[in-house]
Amino acid sequence: MHDFRRTMELNYFGPVKLILRLLPGMRERGSGQIVNVSTLGVQTNTPRFSAYVASKAALDAFSRSVASEVVDDGVHFSTVYMPLVRTPMSEPTGHYKNFPAKSPDEAADMIANAITGATSASRRNSGVSRRSPTRRSRRPGRDRQRRLPALPRG
Repeated sequence: MHDFRRTMELNYFGPVKLILRLLPGMRERGSGQIVNVSTLGVQTNTPRFSAYVASKAALDAFSRSVASEVVDDGVHFSTVYMPLVRTPMSEPTGHYKNFPAKSPDEAADMIANAITGATSASRRNSGVSRRSPTRRSRRPGRDRQRRLPALPRG
């Protein structure tokens, strides 16, 4: 259980705490971008990394929910669904030795593309997903300077 708790602290609660601290300023400014790094394992149920995949799935679900809450404030979320990357974490798992994998430099390029807004064609090929729910038009008479809901302090 210790490994699951530690993994959730690192991959879910850490990013959530950071996002909750950054969102008020982004919302006040009327613009912002959050880029999360997830794993293709969230979409494919990768074996042997259940704690890791569960923590990334939690962040993915949180981000999809929050994205729809802040899109009218000009804040957008992107998620990089990282494939297998040859790192010390994957090294001990012999099961993955013959799987295709990215180098750390290729993984860094995927994240940089998400940050800089690579074209849709390159996003499709790179595992980047933009979370930008359909923007609702503002209702007539709605106060543009509306009070933003308070976010919990962590």
